[in-house]
Amino acid sequence: MADILDWVSLTLVPGLGLAGQRRLVECCGGPDGVLRSSAQERSRVSGIRPEALLALSDVDAVRLRGENELERLAGLGAQALCLDDHHYPALLRQINAPPPVIYIQGPSELLDTCCLAIVGSRAATSYGHRIASTLARDLAARGVTIVSGLALGIDASAHAGALSVSGRTVAVLGCGLDVVYPQQNHKLYDQIRQSGVLVTEY
Repeated sequence: MADILDWVSLTLVPGLGLAGQRRLVECCGGPDGVLRSSAQERSRVSGIRPEALLALSDVDAVRLRGENELERLAGLGAQALCLDDHHYPALLRQINAPPPVIYIQGPSELLDTCCLAIVGSRAATSYGHRIASTLARDLAARGVTIVSGLALGIDASAHAGALSVSGRTVAVLGCGLDVVYPQQNHKLYDQIRQSGVLVTEY
């Protein structure tokens, strides 16, 4: 299994998107191979932006950014999972372009339980809120892990429904683990952080 430091370091390279990461990893035999490769070898990989190639020329700086990020994660009580980590969600690994690294706070085992996503409008009706909460509550009471996006509206009601019966819930964030968005869901964010899982690719 590749070192998580190599994966995280690679994802933090300025100007290197997911497609570029994939091409480099495939051509160099893994993230460690990318960081060991020569500038000439990396420049032969098509579609890599000049700013990414320039950043990769200073491998020590690339690894230092990765080390700093892992230290920040540890300070949050969080962790990074790379694609070949056995805790990386099996179903996520099967999509067309899975993120090479995800960041999670909470027990990683929850990501491979029986999960059901409940998502919907941010401007939900009272009926929508009630149904989302009831479905999530009843399913969570039967052992199903409720997954949603911690947005306003249906997402928040789904998480709250699961938490109301001390059920399992996973919040997939569109921002970093240390960012609460939207602010109106701060209390819900804290509850999920304490008893569920926060997960993001940022």
